[in-house]
Amino acid sequence: MLEPQISEFLFDRCRVDPGQRVLIGFSGGADSLCLLHLLKSQPVEVIAAHFDHNLRSESAEDAARCRAIAEDWEVAFVQEVGKVREFASERKLSIEEAARILRYRFLFEMARAYRADAVAVAHHADDQVETVLMHLLRGAGSSGLAGMRYRARDPLGESAIPLIRPLLAVWRSEIKEYCQFHHLTPLEDVTNADPAYFRNRIRSELIPQLETYNAEFKRHLWQTASILAEEDSQLDAEVDVLVGQIQLRSGDGWMLVDTTEFQDKALWFLRRLVRKIIFKLKSTLRDVSFAEVERAAQYMLHPDFNKTCQATDEIEVLKYDGRSVLVTARVGPLFDLWPQVITADMGDLAPGSRELQGGWKLTLQRLESSRYDTATPDPWVCLLDEDKVVQPLQLATRAPGDVFMPFGMHGKSIKIGDFFTNEHLPTRARDAWPLVRSQSKIVWVPGYRPAEFCKVTQETRRVLRMELTQKNK
Repeated sequence: MLEPQISEFLFDRCRVDPGQRVLIGFSGGADSLCLLHLLKSQPVEVIAAHFDHNLRSESAEDAARCRAIAEDWEVAFVQEVGKVREFASERKLSIEEAARILRYRFLFEMARAYRADAVAVAHHADDQVETVLMHLLRGAGSSGLAGMRYRARDPLGESAIPLIRPLLAVWRSEIKEYCQFHHLTPLEDVTNADPAYFRNRIRSELIPQLETYNAEFKRHLWQTASILAEEDSQLDAEVDVLVGQIQLRSGDGWMLVDTTEFQDKALWFLRRLVRKIIFKLKSTLRDVSFAEVERAAQYMLHPDFNKTCQATDEIEVLKYDGRSVLVTARVGPLFDLWPQVITADMGDLAPGSRELQGGWKLTLQRLESSRYDTATPDPWVCLLDEDKVVQPLQLATRAPGDVFMPFGMHGKSIKIGDFFTNEHLPTRARDAWPLVRSQSKIVWVPGYRPAEFCKVTQETRRVLRMELTQKNK
């Protein structure tokens, strides 16, 4: 029986300490029923947490049954009713994926609220086999084939509380025997047999077929995953070190990566690095296919200003400058990376400061002296001859037909789009990039150059100084 082994599973493999508080995902099914029954007898404090997906007519009845079980066993109980269908529709997710995200979000929110030291779920050895097969069929690498771990991070990346799986070495047949022996009556979820779900088809169709080739197939695959998990942990530690070295800057959903740091690395190592970056940026992803990883890795080895790499549906890679690429999971403006102007920011400029999105600030001041040069070493600072521009200056973005007379081009004009291309400004930053105008003329492109026609000369008597800065940069 499982009682003699649970201490090893919980304290050694999951690294929980006696006396700690563990919140258990409790659906009332055989797996979580077994887990709760086992852990309530251990020297830990347990809380049963039930998430009602509200997808079946009997779900409220199941939740009441779970509460009754917890009360009968004198275990603390918390629950929540989810809106899975609405969430799936809003985020364009499958019902299965939406349910997973909301379930984990609930568990870790409750864990934080009740100061739990770990969140326990009832994944078992059969689940591990099914997960590895799912990853294999989707084209995963060694990390995917390593499957689930006894102790892991929050799958959504929203909490520092660990996720533990004390039953990962226990087979479904052992769980059934345990429930029967202790007269535990689990709830039955009919969706577990629904062939519409990919995992269910693997369980009911693929695995039985594979067992006709080798009756010990599941055990052998579980052992392979265990070996790969140990090796993967060591390699993962090395990749973590490199991520810290190549990360130039990062923000909400984006990372600037120094490509010069891994040009000499083996391709297999670079693939692991790409996976790590993708999951850091989009922690809700279940997995990334080999083709997606390979696409991003090859682009990072040979980035191109004229092309963007769509690594996955949600991850984009583009060349940022001569030494780095931008990896982003955000679709909208990256206000915290580069200046982007919204409609509310536009309009006339007066001496003083204007706060922009992402902590950016545009400052305008008058200098009563001509002892300045137009060119400054800082492209975020601009000096103009006030007498050569029509006031007030305006903060705006590009418009159709815009041309620019860049300083240093001896009076030649260029379309603003061509100027952005020549300067390798990423395409997704261009539409909202700030421009300072004098009527219809562009007098400054922040981060790049002022205009030639209003440059400071020896005859200049009044100087306008503008500066665009970002807090904490």
